[in-house]
Amino acid sequence: MRTSLMSVCAVVSTTCVFAGCMAQAPEVSAERGKELFYDASLGGSSNSFSCAECHPGGGGIVVAGSDSDLAKVINRCIAGPLKGDGLEPESADMRSLVLYIRSGGDSGLQDGN
Repeated sequence: MRTSLMSVCAVVSTTCVFAGCMAQAPEVSAERGKELFYDASLGGSSNSFSCAECHPGGGGIVVAGSDSDLAKVINRCIAGPLKGDGLEPESADMRSLVLYIRSGGDSGLQDGN
């Protein structure tokens, strides 16, 4: 009985691990970055602010977009004004935010960038 239970647990564990590997990774896109830019819950924000509170329409972020370590700049804003925890630097969400900012924000998306 114990051997059977262990076999079932092994099969279930293997299936869960395999299914997790098969899950589709979130898409990285400037459009997703825009959604996050306007999301007041970004990075576990503990207030009602989003990036757009200080940067309406993505304004003023073009300069930040030229920063070689933009992920750190974004996480400073999330930890500071947004009172959040930040994002993993290589996460799909962070890469999408970086893409949105480097595209020029809302004006860049309107231009088709």
